[in-house]
Amino acid sequence: MNIKIEKISNLELKPLVTDNSKLGFGQVYTDYMFTMEWTESTGWTNAKLSKYKDLPYDPASVII
Repeated sequence: MNIKIEKISNLELKPLVTDNSKLGFGQVYTDYMFTMEWTESTGWTNAKLSKYKDLPYDPASVII
């Protein structure tokens, strides 16, 4: 699998966490995010590592 990597020119400084007990899901984020597209006809394609951003959702999406 090939993964496209989009370089980020202005990385944000993240807090240095040396105590693993202070790590928490949804509290410390990276500058990057991984995305990949899926369709029934082609399966998983277009793997990409890019700048962290909001995810767009269709208003008709069912999210539980």
